[in-house]
Amino acid sequence: MTILYMDEYHHHLTIHFADGTIQESEKKGIAYLDELCRAYGSTYEGRRQAACSILSIRQKAPIYVNDSLIMFPNAMNVERKFWINYLQIKDMKEVSYQTMFTFLNDSEVLVDMGYRSAIRQKQRCYKYLYTIQWNRSHSLDNLIL
Repeated sequence: MTILYMDEYHHHLTIHFADGTIQESEKKGIAYLDELCRAYGSTYEGRRQAACSILSIRQKAPIYVNDSLIMFPNAMNVERKFWINYLQIKDMKEVSYQTMFTFLNDSEVLVDMGYRSAIRQKQRCYKYLYTIQWNRSHSLDNLIL
């Protein structure tokens, strides 16, 4: 099942899927993402460090889990945290200093995230995905010294 977004509030995680199902969890979003990353041979922290290195950033790194799941956070130190799947975003618009995300299945969520910040996060995801795909299509021999 394809994840659209995750909503973490007061140590309670709600995962929203593209088919409309919702899953509840007592795990934190990072712990849940770590499990997903481990299923693909890495860890949340390893994926975070890789994204930070490739994108030359220090915070709010996109997390590449697999070819259908690239998650980015609205913020790291807030009471209500969202993780949005970049690959499922159809549209975004500013609504009262927040961002309304519309997904490919036409569902929507209003996130406490400035519109400019949302655009920056989308740009980071695009650049990160482009870099990963470029590296796949070129010989990795040139990258290893």
